[in-house]
Formats: sequence, C-alpha cells, structure tokens
Amino acid sequence: MTNVASQIDLHPVPIRSLQPAREGLPDLKPLSIGRVGIGFPVVQAALSGYSDGPMRIVARRLGAPYTVSEVKF
Repeated sequence: MTNVASQIDLHPVPIRSLQPAREGLPDLKPLSIGRVGIGFPVVQAALSGYSDGPMRIVARRLGAPYTVSEVKF
C-alpha cells in the first residue's frame, strides 16, 4: 500500500525557471543520454548520504534537470 503523502514529491514543480542562469559559463552543449535530451549539461553527482530522496527533490525544485543517487534496494 502506498502512502498518498509519499506521492506528493514524485514530480516536484521547480520553484525557479527550468532555464538555469548561464552568466559567466562557457557555451556548453546540452546533455543527452542516448536519445534522451537532459538539457543543461551539469548534473548533481551521487554523494553518499547527501543525494538521498529529499536532496534530489530540493535540487529539482531549484531547477536541476537531472540528479543521480547511490544504489537503491
């Protein structure tokens, strides 16, 4: 049985624009994995203890297009 509250942040809405600030950055090509376009070419790497579910939700709300987590069982 799934708790309804656990479904709230499955696809959180960013609190900022999906277009990250690019001031001062070199001209970078959009990131793609196979045929899937990710967009901004900078991602949050897996950091043990820091890239858990809540951290990925915060990153997504701040506009991160893609985050990675450590192994999930």
